[in-house]
Amino acid sequence: MSGVVSTDVGTRFLEALGRRDYETLGLCFASDATLRAILPPGLREDDGREAIVRRFRGWTEDIDEFEVLAADAEPCADLLRIRWELGGLDPHFDGEGRSVFEQMAYAEVEGDSIAAMRLACTGRRAAP
Repeated sequence: MSGVVSTDVGTRFLEALGRRDYETLGLCFASDATLRAILPPGLREDDGREAIVRRFRGWTEDIDEFEVLAADAEPCADLLRIRWELGGLDPHFDGEGRSVFEQMAYAEVEGDSIAAMRLACTGRRAAP
């Protein structure tokens, strides 16, 4: 890869994630894209657009009062850095109040699609 990485696909990804529009989120990834995510409790790996969409759906679909607290996409050398912070009531932590999760990803972009994403997550944090 050479030149400046466009943030367009990162912006589309963040907008789709914020709406929990999984069809549009999937279109941000190449059909053979890969996801490597480190989060509590460990490594998660997904190959292919459908598997990646299932992963994001599993992470966000059931959160009540879901909201995007912060998000940005910026070039980082030949990668695209995408960061988002989500808040809401996660049923996996029932009775523990509002949760906050922050994820940071580095994406390899080919054309207008994410070909590979490496992601790190804070895990569930109690909202202030």
